Amino acid sequence: MDMRVIIILSVLLCFGCNKPIANTTLAAGKAPYTQHAPYDKAIAPGEEPCDTSFALFIQKFENDTVFQLRHTEFPLFYTYSDEDFPLDFMEGYIDREEYDVVNFSKDSLIYHGKKYASELYTERAKDSVHYYQAGKGSYVNLRYHFAFKEGCWYLVQFDDMTD
Repeated sequence: MDMRVIIILSVLLCFGCNKPIANTTLAAGKAPYTQHAPYDKAIAPGEEPCDTSFALFIQKFENDTVFQLRHTEFPLFYTYSDEDFPLDFMEGYIDREEYDVVNFSKDSLIYHGKKYASELYTERAKDSVHYYQAGKGSYVNLRYHFAFKEGCWYLVQFDDMTD
């Protein structure tokens, strides 16, 4: 065989294969976090515009509990590691009544009744921002997913990746 044919077949075999899709079931009523509206989504006339700047939004989200509750999608989809099998992740939903207000200051991370110093890492995509709050000197690892939807920012998913 010609060397070019072998290379082309190799490339097709490598990139032509589909990865298997995980088969997970979710509670009825709401799908997990997805990115929906782009930044320039129009706001209906007469509707009070939201801050499109994430920096302004997160400042209000951190300091105003009423604002935080209004900008959290309930029931809030969340994932967490199984206590018996830490590499297995479970899925669930948090209702408004079960929700604990989020505080991102460095010394206020409270996890299962204990207070930890923490660091905050931010990762941004086109219409979403992911906050990673990691406890210093501990295995606490919390992730918050914000999405820009319908002209406003919302907390749409929470992941507890603590070991």
